Amino acid sequence: MLYDNTIAIYVLLDDILQAIQHKQPPHRQVNDPLILTTALLSAWYFGGNWESARSYMQSHHCEQMLSASRFNRRLHALADCCEQCFPLLGWVFKTAQPRPHYLLDTFPVGVCHNIRIRGCRLLQGEEYRGKNASKREYFYGYKVALLVNCQGLPAEMAFLPGSYAEQSALACLDFDLPTGSVVWQDSGFTDYEWEDFYRQEEDIDFATQRKKNSLRGDDFPTYIAKKQNRKLVETSISEITARFPKRIHAVTRAGFEFKLFLFVMAFSLFKYLAL
Repeated sequence: MLYDNTIAIYVLLDDILQAIQHKQPPHRQVNDPLILTTALLSAWYFGGNWESARSYMQSHHCEQMLSASRFNRRLHALADCCEQCFPLLGWVFKTAQPRPHYLLDTFPVGVCHNIRIRGCRLLQGEEYRGKNASKREYFYGYKVALLVNCQGLPAEMAFLPGSYAEQSALACLDFDLPTGSVVWQDSGFTDYEWEDFYRQEEDIDFATQRKKNSLRGDDFPTYIAKKQNRKLVETSISEITARFPKRIHAVTRAGFEFKLFLFVMAFSLFKYLAL
C-alpha cells in the first residue's frame, strides 16, 4: 500500500505542478515532485519526520536523494508552490462532489505544553493562548479552520491564533463555493449579518447549529439534521490529528505552520486516493 500510494502521489503532484506552470531547472537529479512526495509521505506515514521519509524514498524509489540539509532547504523553498497546489485541489473537491454541501469546524494545535509557554520560541503573545472546550483545557498555539466537502475532503483552510473565536474563521476563508451551496457549522460560528449577506449576495446558505436562546431557533427535525451532518467534519479532523506526533518538531514559526499545512494536504491527497 505504501509503495503504490507513493507512486500515485508522485504522479498526481507532477500533474498539479504542470497545471500551475511550475518551473524548475531541467538538470536536477531530484525533481520538485519527488521532494513534495517525500514531505507528504513523512506527514502521513512517519509522523512528520522528514529524515525517515527521506530514507524510505532513497531505499525504495530513488538511488539518489538529497542530504538532510539540502532536502530541508529545497522543501522550504517549495512552501509557496505547495500552498498554490492546495486551492487547486480544493477546487477539484468542490466540483467533483455529488452535492454542494460543506462542513466547517476548527480544531486546536498546541506548539508546546502549558508549563513551557514562557520558554516557547516559536510563538509569543497571549493571543495564542486558547481553550479547548471539548477537553476542558488550555493550549498555546493555533486554531485550524477546516472547510470540507460532503465526502470529508478539505476544500479550504486557515490558521488562526488560539485565542480567536470561531467567528474569526469566517473572515479568513474565501468561501469560493458554487451557487446554492450549504455550509453546516456549529453554534460558535453564529453571525446573522454574515449569514444574511451570503444568502442574498452569493446564494450560499449557512446552516448554523442554534443555541437554545438563539433568535433564529430551529425545529426538532432541522436540529437533528444539523447535528448529524456535522459528524463528517469531526471525523476528518480526527483522522488528521491521529497522524500528529506527540510533538510537532519545528525550529521556526514558519516551519511549524508548513508542517501543519503538510498534514492537512497529505490527508487531502490520501483520502482522495482512497475514494
